[in-house]
Amino acid sequence: VFSAHVHNVFVGFHENTIFYSVPSMAFVRPEYAELATVGPGDEYGRNDTAKLGFYLVRVYADRHEVLPVRTYGAGKLAAGFPQVEPYQLVDRPTKMLGVTLRRGWGRRVELAADGLDEFTRKEAYRDWLLWALWELGVTGLRVPFADLTYADVRQRLADFVRLGFMFTVYSLGVPDAATMATMGANGRLLQNWELIFPEHALAQVKEAVKRARAVFSGQLFVAPVVPIKEDEEEHGRSFQHFAAHGFSGRRAGINESWQAVIDSLPTDIGLTFRVSPWDEPAATLHEIDQQSNRAKLINLQLPRLDEGVRFNDDHKLQSFIVDAYHAGRTMANTIIFIDTFVDSDRGYYPRNGLLDRRFNPRPAFYALKRAALGK
Repeated sequence: VFSAHVHNVFVGFHENTIFYSVPSMAFVRPEYAELATVGPGDEYGRNDTAKLGFYLVRVYADRHEVLPVRTYGAGKLAAGFPQVEPYQLVDRPTKMLGVTLRRGWGRRVELAADGLDEFTRKEAYRDWLLWALWELGVTGLRVPFADLTYADVRQRLADFVRLGFMFTVYSLGVPDAATMATMGANGRLLQNWELIFPEHALAQVKEAVKRARAVFSGQLFVAPVVPIKEDEEEHGRSFQHFAAHGFSGRRAGINESWQAVIDSLPTDIGLTFRVSPWDEPAATLHEIDQQSNRAKLINLQLPRLDEGVRFNDDHKLQSFIVDAYHAGRTMANTIIFIDTFVDSDRGYYPRNGLLDRRFNPRPAFYALKRAALGK
């Protein structure tokens, strides 16, 4: 069911029916600006032109496909964006990178009892994220395992699966009894499970894989905990507060201790690698491709500067993501996830993503889609 007059995009389910609230071509209901965790845009959220548009719906014998088109009020992208009319980007790419969702995404947000709803606080999802995922053609989503443990988030995850999305979860250490029970009950919703281990827990990897396999029939990956920023060899090792995970793209990225563990695992257990924010993405992906014949999951960390300095070079970000996309297309048996998809504008290592904090596309968003469509 498609409906209008809400002046905002939402998607809901009731039994076997999907309900779509379509975007407006005129203005956005300003109270929905509350769904973003930053201040409202122009006219207190009413003139948020990136949220104006329409849906093109393709109907098939057994399914339908929603293709969002942003009109930006005038039908043209602002300066700094790849200059192509939005309607020329309607098609969905046949192959697209996945996305890591760092921020909460699966819970409703309470809106103030005000304006057109004087007597109640209505609740709404941040489905601007869903619009962007559809528009870009993303189907692979990567989230913490904890998302499965909350009933409301788990239900929204199941909704997304019904919409065609495929989920990867990641967890730390050997799965405990609660984790095993959760996965046993809900593993059918997932495609992949990453098991992550600090160096001191390598002896537990085989046991963790054994336990995971007992309750999960999808693809398993293993990964090390690593510093977010690798030390230069000549300067020795230094303490770092910030952790990442995944094997390095460097040729010596898998040390002897880890290699011994990997060699003891069944050949269908995959490995998680990472492209760090300071890497040259195409070269690093090529090196990763040479390191193992196992299934590979790659965490593509978008550029950063330092823990207190924001990375906001949209031109460099466009080059980074397009180079990574083209390099990734040549890799077999590999899944790549973008990290960071939405801006990280507070806390450590602030940086631009492909969407701003109102979930509106940045130039790199359209640069990636153009690359995927061969335009």
